[in-house]
Amino acid sequence: MEVTIAGETRVAGPGCAAVVPLNTSHAVRARTDARTIVVDHPRRHRIGGVETR
Repeated sequence: MEVTIAGETRVAGPGCAAVVPLNTSHAVRARTDARTIVVDHPRRHRIGGVETR
């Protein structure tokens, strides 16, 4: 996975974690097929205009 946080891009491989500070621009791009776990804390009630539960 290619992870960009506040304009800085790095490659994250198996076992890596990326922490995005609150209100910081970020993007993720899959360079190959991959599985990713995303954890939001505190919980967000809307993501991209979609209600979460």
